[in-house]
Amino acid sequence: MSDCIIYCFVFCFGFSAWSWFKNEYWERQASKVYKWDSNVFGFRPVQLGSVLYKRDKVIMGLEIDPNFFPDEGHKYTD
Repeated sequence: MSDCIIYCFVFCFGFSAWSWFKNEYWERQASKVYKWDSNVFGFRPVQLGSVLYKRDKVIMGLEIDPNFFPDEGHKYTD
């Protein structure tokens, strides 16, 4: 019986910690939505109030702080 209470407590603690972490870190990251513009053959930022359709090519980009990278650069790999 005490094992069940401990498991429930650990589950509740983990769930609460993940909810806090998700709100503090993941959902507050600076991201932008880009839509394909065939006039310039590239993606452009979507303005607030724009309408997106199913057939539109859309990507989401995450802004990264430039201070994150070392001075000698960072090699991009899989």
